[in-house]
Amino acid sequence: MLKKIIITLTILNGIINADMTPKNHYIIDNGTYITNISKYPEYQFLQCIYTPGDIYIGCSKIVDNQLLKRGYKLNSFWVTAIKKSTFEELGGIDDHNSELSQQIVRHLVRQVRKKHPSAPLYFYDDTNLGQTKDYVDNKYSITSQKYYYEINKVSDSNITLQLKKRVVFFDDDTNKTIDF
Repeated sequence: MLKKIIITLTILNGIINADMTPKNHYIIDNGTYITNISKYPEYQFLQCIYTPGDIYIGCSKIVDNQLLKRGYKLNSFWVTAIKKSTFEELGGIDDHNSELSQQIVRHLVRQVRKKHPSAPLYFYDDTNLGQTKDYVDNKYSITSQKYYYEINKVSDSNITLQLKKRVVFFDDDTNKTIDF
């Protein structure tokens, strides 16, 4: 009985420590935004999420200045662009719960992930993109950060994003903008 308790406590301790904040630190939210999607009217931009076990969660449409949401911190997150004509031919995404729409997008995303040459998708994959959390030393008074990206180009099955500015918010309700 004592062995079971010790093993259980050891396992729980490992799980708890995995998400614990380091000593003398606290957690802040980071938001990610793309600001110029409307400059590419021929594409439908989507945010797509897979779990760490490569299980498809879903895709949803994104527009200018929308907070990109990745869900769980270990999820894979992609910004995907599909030519609107192809997207509409395949039925698009009517809503987040439409199983047919999600199957279509899932199929297209999997084609790209397997480097299928005929996939009509453009892709940006960055594990740091999307809503995330960071640890900050207690000596700083940062409450959150926002990162603003612009699309530089969509070509050769890739989306090129560039960080344009970072806004850091402080606990005294002030902020600092850093332009790149």
